[in-house]
Amino acid sequence: LAAARQRASSTLGVPEPPGRTRTDPAGDASSPDASRPEVRHWKNTTLRFSAAFECANLDMAYIKATNEYGLRLAHDINTDGHTQWFYFAVRGGREGQKVTFHIENLSKGKSLWNAGMQPVICSVRGGRGWEHGGGGIRYCKSTVPKPRGPPGAAAPTNSASSSFYMLTFTHVFEWTDDIVFFAYYFPYSVSRLSRFLDGVCEDSETKPYIRRSVLARITCWVPAACLDS
Repeated sequence: LAAARQRASSTLGVPEPPGRTRTDPAGDASSPDASRPEVRHWKNTTLRFSAAFECANLDMAYIKATNEYGLRLAHDINTDGHTQWFYFAVRGGREGQKVTFHIENLSKGKSLWNAGMQPVICSVRGGRGWEHGGGGIRYCKSTVPKPRGPPGAAAPTNSASSSFYMLTFTHVFEWTDDIVFFAYYFPYSVSRLSRFLDGVCEDSETKPYIRRSVLARITCWVPAACLDS
């Protein structure tokens, strides 16, 4: 397993998710960064994964069996290891190919996945934008143990169980070599919010009534905006 693990920061040449533009405040311009390195190919038939774009958090992907992949998420920043959100892109599927994804390190013991919730999926070639999809959805106990803290440390708040939980779902590719995004829910990035605020502050009707300033700096020194009327 250790030899098969690869950091999931593949360069896929992924464009904007369909139906979205960089200037549309209602759109999401999250897309992989072409400067990130490509993940190793095990075979010509394997998928390529990417997390080299805003809001994405796939830490690694490995092959479990034919058309079956195990995925691990990077934990949320400034937490003791919490993971529940996911967002990643895949390329290299064939038309009609059915694949199974196992996201193996989710934190919550209870979830709506077993009550009909579906991930959201965005196919570049499909051109329909984000939509709910996926089949064979199961949410159950994972075999991946939660990390232990140093001796004598208090137990992490997310460690009600000694193991993570796993989300399993299937996807059937509509197109050969399509680029497909998968997410927990419809992504809303900081860049998208910033573009929306730019539009509000520059609009002739709203500009006289709004003043924008920097409240603080968050991760990667990104400004957190404060709006006064």
